[in-house]
Amino acid sequence: MSADEAAAAGITGSLVRISNERHIDRVGTQVAPAGQLFHYTTAVGLKGIVETNCLHASGAYFLNDSSEVKYGREVLNTVLEQWQLDNPESRDDVVAEVLRDVHASICQEERFEALVRSIHLACFCERDNLLSQWRCYGQEGGYSIGFPVVAGAIRGLAPEPASFTGLLVPVEYDRFKQARRCKDVIDRVVPILDDRVADRVLRTAKVLTYHGVVLAFDYAVKIVEEMLLDEILAFKDKAFEEEHEWRLIVRPRALTLHAMDDRGKSPVVRHFRCSGGLIVPYLKLVPLNGKLPIVSVRSGPSVDSYRAQVSVRMLLEQHGFSGVELLGSDIPVKL
Repeated sequence: MSADEAAAAGITGSLVRISNERHIDRVGTQVAPAGQLFHYTTAVGLKGIVETNCLHASGAYFLNDSSEVKYGREVLNTVLEQWQLDNPESRDDVVAEVLRDVHASICQEERFEALVRSIHLACFCERDNLLSQWRCYGQEGGYSIGFPVVAGAIRGLAPEPASFTGLLVPVEYDRFKQARRCKDVIDRVVPILDDRVADRVLRTAKVLTYHGVVLAFDYAVKIVEEMLLDEILAFKDKAFEEEHEWRLIVRPRALTLHAMDDRGKSPVVRHFRCSGGLIVPYLKLVPLNGKLPIVSVRSGPSVDSYRAQVSVRMLLEQHGFSGVELLGSDIPVKL
């Protein structure tokens, strides 16, 4: 290894350490209040989940409200544009170049289209009996399915494609905190990149990564991009705050890999369903062993509670699920 290659490896290694520290801190400190998270769905959805023994992580751009992804990009765009105003375009050093590349890949529509193909989301809620969610899913008989959260993850659940990794995060609704999280990433990486050695070696030296040998500059861009994507995909407008949402962000990763990740060697099998006139791509979330870790099912206020529990129990027993708590909603409304 040459001196430049060693220097580049040290610089990108420092960026990786920041990413890992943020990931460990995020996963280690977040706690689901009830020890569970709840996935709201219709009667048809519940039947499909039990019968197929899987959940869906939908393509992020094909959620019911695609503005959810655009919102996070807008927050980041504002932060990066402000950084560029404070650090004029005339700068041609490596730190400005890295941030301009990240800005273009995430915030420019023509480049983000390629990136968004790899991003999938599954949505959960902190509460299993929330009126706003019943209004969305309860018209035809809504249900909330409880999953256990252990050490910042839904126990025993993983993406079906081996090259995808899931990250479970609570949604942030406060615009100031959202911008602060983006700025914090930038503030952590700039001192590492704003260096004469980095400016000299990153554009020419190559480094060894999980996915082979790549140009150090491209790897630095990828590391910063990964950190910022995990932030903005958990941003949502304050108008939705009552949802108390968490998201399982499912995508290929260059840094944080789960135990099954084979670094892109296995083909990715995408599935498709029709919804609202669109063909929606999705990935399957499957149990590592046996059955999905369902611990509870609650029927919504538009459903006869007793009949719902009887039929759901029959469905679960038919497909080998046991020990599931069955509940009804006590909210006194008919949707």
